[in-house]
Amino acid sequence: MYGTEEATMEAIQAAGLSRSEVYLTSKIAEPHGSDAEIRAGIEETLQRMGTTPDLYLIHNPMIGNEDRVLPTWKVMEEMKDEGKLKSIGVSNFRPQDLEKLLKVCKHKPVINQLEFHPMVLKHLEPVLAIHKEHGIVTEAVS
Repeated sequence: MYGTEEATMEAIQAAGLSRSEVYLTSKIAEPHGSDAEIRAGIEETLQRMGTTPDLYLIHNPMIGNEDRVLPTWKVMEEMKDEGKLKSIGVSNFRPQDLEKLLKVCKHKPVINQLEFHPMVLKHLEPVLAIHKEHGIVTEAVS
C-alpha cells in the first residue's frame, strides 16, 4: 500500500544490518479480488522485499470489499501453513471484525495493530477485552 518494501530493504542493507536484526511487518492493503489474486499480491510483496516478513497483516477490514476479509484470511492461513508467511495478524479490526474472523479461523491473529494512546483508551475497551480473551497482542500505532 505504501510502496516502501524495496526502499525499506535498501535502508536495512545501507545501515549494515542483517535481516535477523530487524523485525519486518508488511500488509495487504485492500482485501479484494479472487483467492488467486490475493495470493499473487502477497507473493509480489515477498518478491519486492526479497525476504519473508516476520508479520503479515490485513491492513483494514473496512477498505475495499468487506466480504473479502475472511477469504483473504484463509489465503494467508494457507500461506502460513506452506511456510510462505511466518505470523499473520490484522490491523484496525473492531470487535465485530475480530468476532467474525475468530468464528472461522484456523490460526488466530497474533496481533491487532491499532491506533492506541490515552485519548482512545476508553473507546478501545471492547476490542482489548477480545484481545485478552483470545491471546491477541495489541500493537500500538499512531
